[in-house]
Amino acid sequence: MKTLATPFLHETCESKPLDPMHEEWFTHLCYTIHCHNVNVGWWDGERNVGEMIALIHSEVSEALEAARKDLKDDHLPYAAGLQVELIDAVIRICDLLGALQELDSLEGFFPAGEILGDKYDYNRKRADHKREERSKPGGKQI
Repeated sequence: MKTLATPFLHETCESKPLDPMHEEWFTHLCYTIHCHNVNVGWWDGERNVGEMIALIHSEVSEALEAARKDLKDDHLPYAAGLQVELIDAVIRICDLLGALQELDSLEGFFPAGEILGDKYDYNRKRADHKREERSKPGGKQI
């Protein structure tokens, strides 16, 4: 299996907050994907959240298999299977997030982009996500 290393030099790759425009874009992406899936009938009747999470998991498993075997995608043969299967997982995640953001915020569901920005910002500031903390004995290695 291939290993990856970022081409960015650590000194030139700046960590900064997401722009609110990106948060709005992500919310819109989830809404658009979900609306398409509603329109083509994937949401006729009720959907089981556990089943939908399992489908996301299946896409991630297909990505692992594509990485293990260095496969190209069957439907987009010019593209690496790993990348396409990860995109399939993102599409399934966006569909579920699009459905969840239709629910009332009183149930704890908000626009997906807002949560993405908040979680990204939280992770950017976490001590256990910083290089110096991760390099200490007992620090997160993966």
